[in-house]
Amino acid sequence: MSLASFALGLTALASTAGPPPQTRPEGEQHPLVTAGEALYERKFTEPCDEVIKLALTAPGLADGDRIRLHFLAAMRAIDARDDAAANQAVEMALQVNPLAEPPPYASPRLLRLIKKARPKNPPKRPERVVGSDGPAAAQEPSSKILLEVVNKLYLKAQVEGATIVLELARSSAALDVSDRVQVALWRGVLKMEMGEESSARVAFRDALLVDRNAELPSSLPYKTRHLFDEVKLSLPVADPSAKVTVTPTTMVSVSGLPPDTKLYLGGAGLALVAGGIAAGSVALAAHQDMRRASVDGDWAIYTRSRETGKIALNVADGLFGLGAVVLGVGALVLWNEHSAFQVGANTGKGQASVVVGGRF
Repeated sequence: MSLASFALGLTALASTAGPPPQTRPEGEQHPLVTAGEALYERKFTEPCDEVIKLALTAPGLADGDRIRLHFLAAMRAIDARDDAAANQAVEMALQVNPLAEPPPYASPRLLRLIKKARPKNPPKRPERVVGSDGPAAAQEPSSKILLEVVNKLYLKAQVEGATIVLELARSSAALDVSDRVQVALWRGVLKMEMGEESSARVAFRDALLVDRNAELPSSLPYKTRHLFDEVKLSLPVADPSAKVTVTPTTMVSVSGLPPDTKLYLGGAGLALVAGGIAAGSVALAAHQDMRRASVDGDWAIYTRSRETGKIALNVADGLFGLGAVVLGVGALVLWNEHSAFQVGANTGKGQASVVVGGRF
């Protein structure tokens, strides 16, 4: 399963265009460097190695990022008792900047290697080496980069490491709606992998409250997808149609109308109102079917009934409103043969009102 297909399945919002690449402020670390160091300091060595591999080939690295990554790689080589790899990593860091300072977590062994490899008389302003891009280049937002790492670690069954990186993504500045949904969904997925079903349920609910159309890909374990569907069905039924308000106002002169017109207006108004009542009945039946499906856990019937109810409510709104206007006009035509008047109608979900004014 590719990263792209998983990300598209994880949220309905993933198809929207993301924010453009950003330029990091000077002195701010690349998110992959931050993730790698966080994993190392918490002793998650395998996830740390994966992040180092990703980071060394990532776009947007500044000189300081490269130095930190090489020192981090040296620390991992020291832990693995690979002196040759450790020396090589230290030399690569000092090639970028001979005056580079070791990271706060540097071990005594790394400090000795740096001291030994550092030039005796380093230049005050080291020349830039080939392949160094200097200041931070444009990159994807930090949250999206970290969510990609979460995906890669999850696919390698490194759940605890993925959880640490997810927390970094969650604390990223300026999360957009799509990011917030993905963070919550990932939290639910990872909690299920750790056997924390109650926490997973809360996380899935958080995601669905932001986006009711969020989905999980079918490639996830059945138990995870089943819990997600349970949470989705347990949410209160959202109002399927937004409140609609229509305020038409028309000046009508009825002088000289033929007698049959009066009857036609009254009959048409009654027919429209009757149609609104019928559409409302369909909406009510669909709502009852939707509630039963929610209890039975039948997602297909739930979705179909929800869409049917939405359409029926919209039709009922329109028929009630138009019928009220026509009835109002018909009543005034019968009342006064020589009048000019204004008819205004306000309609909302399942209700309508008519305001009439003019000279009679």
